[in-house]
Amino acid sequence: MRALLTLVLLATAAQAAPRKIAVLELRNPAGVPEQEAQYLAGLVRTEALRLPAARWFVMTRENILEQLPPGAKLEDCVGACEVETGRNVGADVVVTGEVVRLGGALRVALRLHDTRNGKLLSSAQAGGDGAAALEGPVGQASRTLLAALGEPVDAFLVTPLPPVPVAEAPPAHVPGVVGVDLGEADVEALEDYDATVKKERSDVPAARKAEAWRALAREAPRYATLAAERAAAWDEYARQEKAVAEARRKRDDARQRDWNKLSRLLRLEVVPHEDKKRWARAFLDAYGSDPKTNPHATALAVYADEGGKPRLDEALARAVGHLVRLRTTGGDVLGVLRGSNGVRAVVEIEGRPTEVWLDGVRDVIDLGAAR
Repeated sequence: MRALLTLVLLATAAQAAPRKIAVLELRNPAGVPEQEAQYLAGLVRTEALRLPAARWFVMTRENILEQLPPGAKLEDCVGACEVETGRNVGADVVVTGEVVRLGGALRVALRLHDTRNGKLLSSAQAGGDGAAALEGPVGQASRTLLAALGEPVDAFLVTPLPPVPVAEAPPAHVPGVVGVDLGEADVEALEDYDATVKKERSDVPAARKAEAWRALAREAPRYATLAAERAAAWDEYARQEKAVAEARRKRDDARQRDWNKLSRLLRLEVVPHEDKKRWARAFLDAYGSDPKTNPHATALAVYADEGGKPRLDEALARAVGHLVRLRTTGGDVLGVLRGSNGVRAVVEIEGRPTEVWLDGVRDVIDLGAAR
């Protein structure tokens, strides 16, 4: 009897264990930068994370690399080797693919295999003019690919984006008249040099500082070498600033798109509070919890606080029939609380019932029983 019970327990545990899915690095015959190829593979992993966590475990890139033989590379396998690699790292299914160039455009071809029998379960393609243009199409292709697993996907997932780079300004220039006899110095050249140093210390854009040094190189050959080095340094800083601005623009656009979807989901009564809390935390993790940098942080604070929702529910339950002041993200609401269903509260204002979404309520101030 005990042996039979043990077998049943083992069978139940095996049945409950989530299946593993591995996303290998994309082969890169197109020759795009390695960082971009890895980012595209990361987009596929992110889509795989939409699969139900209770039934699917998405292996990280680090998980997979740790289990490969020394010297092996994820992107070097083709055909049956891809399935064998997935099998070797303990995956039940494996996603493989490649980035190719077709004419002037890039194409990403994805394949999904069952590692037990090598069966091709699905394939999908995405195209774009460049790596940046592939973000959306690769996400859609990944969803099409993974649909073959017959699983529902999570309703909300933060848009995956690389971190914003850091622009590093050139070290401060310490002026000096090196190798120049002041008694015979070219006063005009010194004046130009002085003006250029002052401009570098000013708040003008990096590109204008670089141009000032180039002008000095043309007008004062005595400082040509120094000026060329400073111009190149400020040109590089201007390039970095442009990359930072572009990354921030992409992040701001993604944040607004994600918020447009998340805010609609948060208003739905049919969506469980635990799902809302999970999505809100993911949003705050991605875009920050400081209202100065994330304008939606305040509205999501109730989800970030582990005890916020229960405490709010308790305060509302005690205040039914009382005059209350609800502090919300959109301002204060003053009226008689007539009830709450955990999603919305009904507040009677000047004899008229008004519904208030509790997701935006920060505090309940009980002003006593209504007369």
